[in-house]
Amino acid sequence: MKRLAIAALVLVAFLAGLSFGRPWFEQVRFVACSPNGNFRLEAIKTEWMPITMPGQGGDGGGYIRLVDNYSRRVLRQSPYLPQVSSFSHESYAWNERAVTVKLDAENTITEHWPLSRH
Repeated sequence: MKRLAIAALVLVAFLAGLSFGRPWFEQVRFVACSPNGNFRLEAIKTEWMPITMPGQGGDGGGYIRLVDNYSRRVLRQSPYLPQVSSFSHESYAWNERAVTVKLDAENTITEHWPLSRH
């Protein structure tokens, strides 16, 4: 009985150690495909608050990713953003060679990501 309790305690400590520094899970909050269907943008929410006030359930930090639709490989990833719920159809613009991504609600942080599978 004592060994079982120690094993359970070690397992809980191990799982708690794994959780520090990375999210338990990720949720895709927004997806936008390129006009030719080869690429997509994903707004990934990784930060969760166990207790929130009304209206704050969608708030949370995360990343914006450019993904190759065929290989499912992440080609580019933004730095951590404190709130990804503001990412919408007004936050990006596709052209033949690149996608321009506005990473904040005030449109002060913009990145240009080339559309290349290499």
